[in-house]
Amino acid sequence: MRVEAERSLAAAGIENAANEARWMVEHVSGFDAAELVTVEDESAPDRPAAHLTELVGRRVAGEPLQYVLGGWLFRGLDLLVDPRVLIPRPETEVTAQVAIDEAVRLGARRGRSVRGRGRPPRTRSPISAPARARWRSRSQASFPTPKCGERT
Repeated sequence: MRVEAERSLAAAGIENAANEARWMVEHVSGFDAAELVTVEDESAPDRPAAHLTELVGRRVAGEPLQYVLGGWLFRGLDLLVDPRVLIPRPETEVTAQVAIDEAVRLGARRGRSVRGRGRPPRTRSPISAPARARWRSRSQASFPTPKCGERT
């Protein structure tokens, strides 16, 4: 499976065809790289093979790998990715780390805990008081709470 996918990707001019083919096979098979080595010579069931053919076709057509796989790692988190979101980029991880380091530095300088210890800083709701009151009155009207002993 992987070899055929790699050939198709390489023929389409995909630079990193070997890795992309391996990632797609891992995705459709559910095996990680180490497990895949042990079962690579076995024939694949029809459904995963058809799914791999579909994924390779989408990639050959120019769809980004992250959209084809439906997810991508960002700072250790496996994020769901589709055309509605931007693809996580390595340079964004660097920017996020700089922001985190700066938050830690500022938190330490101001005496606030940013690592989960201590009392969190007070924050105001982004919703104005009149808007909160309207929202509460609408939600209570839509979903009346039963009185004590009353059956619903």
